[in-house]
Amino acid sequence: MHTIPRRSIALALGLLLGAANLANAQATFPDKPIRIILGFAPGAITDTVARAVGAQMSKNIGQPVVVENRAGAGGTLASEAVARAPADGYTLLLGEAGGMSINPLLMSNLSYNPERDFVPIAQVVNLPLVLVAHPGTNIKRVGDLASYGAANKGLNYGTAGPGTIQHLSVELFKAASKLPFNHIPYRGGAPALNDLVGGQIPLLSVTVATVSPQVKAGQAVPVVLLGKSRSAAMPTVPTLVEAGFQNIEMGNPWQGFFAPANTPPAIINRLNAEIRKAVEAPEVRDRLTSAGAEVVVGSSEDFRAMLRAEKAAWTQAIQAGGVKPQ
Repeated sequence: MHTIPRRSIALALGLLLGAANLANAQATFPDKPIRIILGFAPGAITDTVARAVGAQMSKNIGQPVVVENRAGAGGTLASEAVARAPADGYTLLLGEAGGMSINPLLMSNLSYNPERDFVPIAQVVNLPLVLVAHPGTNIKRVGDLASYGAANKGLNYGTAGPGTIQHLSVELFKAASKLPFNHIPYRGGAPALNDLVGGQIPLLSVTVATVSPQVKAGQAVPVVLLGKSRSAAMPTVPTLVEAGFQNIEMGNPWQGFFAPANTPPAIINRLNAEIRKAVEAPEVRDRLTSAGAEVVVGSSEDFRAMLRAEKAAWTQAIQAGGVKPQ
């Protein structure tokens, strides 16, 4: 008579118990607080998005949703923290295009790989970019750029720093238009915006959400949107395509939620449904659109497909801008 070894029985029972515990955890998810970690300080548009969506999610699921600002190193500290977190759906990253799409193309020493270490849950917003001019330049439309550049030995434009989306977008525009843009990098968006308002630089590449107050106050003039579609916050400003540049492949800055790799699909699906439900709440949508963001709702696969498509666009932008990986 064949006897099954006790060790084999124990192993089988352990596997069954583990599977049962996993199934139970997925069935009862979420039954404790969820953390949203982001790589920027309070007050930034990323913080606004996280807190608006998190507060509505908390109401809907009956569990606290805690926002944790872990600023530093261009957002990489937050990404690293979530990549190392348990894959149980209780620690999420509100990621953005710089940290998840561009930095991996430019920084060889990143401790995380977005494609390997994360699962896309849901994109929530696009943040359109706009090229704005100081009112004293009399630049009001794309057609004014060439004459201003010829009279002033080039078109100096500021950004939040080299290798940012703001920088790469103008470099794509430069490659397509042959306009004499000269990049003036700053250490952050705030000093660049201050110099634009103060007249120290004539042009600035910036998100609509950031510069809308200055545009309303007459301190900045929107010239052209550096993306594929118009912005509801600046409905009369044309896109580059509408300005005659048909062959520029450019992505918008975006923000969306990620979970650590190996998070069970059932939990990803539940999180996607809850995030979409929260974003579609009228009060959340109004808060985000009033901040200059464009709400995007879709599936996890929609988000994954967008990430794949824009990787090619930003690779082209890096080459056009002559930005060297570090």
